[in-house]
Amino acid sequence: MKTGRRLPALICTARCPTCDLPTQLTIFESGPGGDFATLIGEKTGTLYRIDLGQIHYLHKSWHDLVNPAAIVEGGNGMIRRIPESVYCPLCKSDFEAKEMHIDQQVVVEAVEL
Repeated sequence: MKTGRRLPALICTARCPTCDLPTQLTIFESGPGGDFATLIGEKTGTLYRIDLGQIHYLHKSWHDLVNPAAIVEGGNGMIRRIPESVYCPLCKSDFEAKEMHIDQQVVVEAVEL
């Protein structure tokens, strides 16, 4: 697995549909067609960025790309794909952030898969 790099990302806010708490999440900017996927490890809190071009153009599988992170985190169930699986710290529910407000652009430490 590649080591951490400093990468541009967005800090966004999405409202939990269960309790209406605004929840912050970090996501890698993706253009039309989706250039990147954002994952976060439950065990380590590590951000992972997957270049989806590897699937579309190099014919790699999702499993092969995610597997190095799954090993570090303790299994596939220990990795969240953001914004599809956001954790609300107030009501402890998982939700898909269908609508997000971009708060700021930042540079974060992340692992590229």
